[in-house]
Amino acid sequence: MKKFSFYFNHHKYAKRKATFLNRVLNSVIWDTKKTTRGGNHQPKRNVEGVSNSQFCNTIIADWVKKTGITKDITFHCFRHTFATLQLTHGTDIYGKWIIANPAKRLYNQSLEAYIEVRFLSLEETAGHASLKYKSTVAVTFLSEIIENAIAPKDKNGNLITEMPRPNVKNQARFSKLFIMGYEKADFGKIKLTVGELRGSGQKIQYCVTAIENG
Repeated sequence: MKKFSFYFNHHKYAKRKATFLNRVLNSVIWDTKKTTRGGNHQPKRNVEGVSNSQFCNTIIADWVKKTGITKDITFHCFRHTFATLQLTHGTDIYGKWIIANPAKRLYNQSLEAYIEVRFLSLEETAGHASLKYKSTVAVTFLSEIIENAIAPKDKNGNLITEMPRPNVKNQARFSKLFIMGYEKADFGKIKLTVGELRGSGQKIQYCVTAIENG
């Protein structure tokens, strides 16, 4: 442990990683008035013994119980809270995604085609995602959703599609819609709607929404 950063071994990637801590966290952990012989600040609390998230869940469960919350809240939930707060305060998650994916498209195995991300994708998804907390969080999984969502097929192996709704202006440019699904571990089902452009046949990501029930 060093001031301003937390070093840990990441089992998923088999690498030693560093997470940088903001000033608020540093003020909680480190005692700036006390230093070791080496000149480093001494920790106010013993954080070395926190071996894994399950250890944290034991403490969190006690906090949650005291607040009167009956839902199962775990350490993992904080990443959802973080994502929602980022969107609430104006962080452009799509903008960051586009920087990481300048081609603005990803290949989907089920459709055997690239799915394009355009302004329509941002506009439509933002409108739906802002209505529900879980859909807001789902947007942060955009890459894995686009790459791994599965389109339903009939008994003959043909892709099942839906016709665009005539009363929905943004769907008028599509000849058909693919209503795809993705099961996110520890999260649930996510629906990816993809439209096929009239004429060009390009697949456009239309909307991402989380399935609250079922």
